[in-house]
Amino acid sequence: MKRKKLYAAAALSGIVVSIVLILLFWSQLPDRIPSHYSLSGEPDMYAGKWIVWLGPAVSILIYVLMGLTIKNPGMVRNYPYAITPQNREAHYIVIREMARWLRAGIIWTFTYTEWLIVADMFRTCPAVGFTIILLIAVIISVTILFMRKGKKIQ
Repeated sequence: MKRKKLYAAAALSGIVVSIVLILLFWSQLPDRIPSHYSLSGEPDMYAGKWIVWLGPAVSILIYVLMGLTIKNPGMVRNYPYAITPQNREAHYIVIREMARWLRAGIIWTFTYTEWLIVADMFRTCPAVGFTIILLIAVIISVTILFMRKGKKIQ
């Protein structure tokens, strides 16, 4: 039970941090800000500053949709292994845990992206390409670990 609340709190705090970050620096953001970075960390596309609201909006959508999956994992029909009446509950425990972890991880990736946009404004932006790739690699790795855990269930 504690872990469920921890994952939910982590995801929600990511959304809150992202929104607060935008509100704090909104007046200082230029009218055009980087909306895409190359792997070398250089901005290669720009958009109006309203684009920063896309991250929190997508994060909220992810929170709600993955919350539905957590609440009712049976609604998803695309599992990489057979779900039978005998193994259903064991699989659903793994699926729920994976969805909780993914929800928090993806939301914090969006939050980190918002921070990168603000940091770029002050020219204190770290190596964007490498960091984002690292975050995505961690999310994929943890997903694979959960998939293996689910595969072991008979």
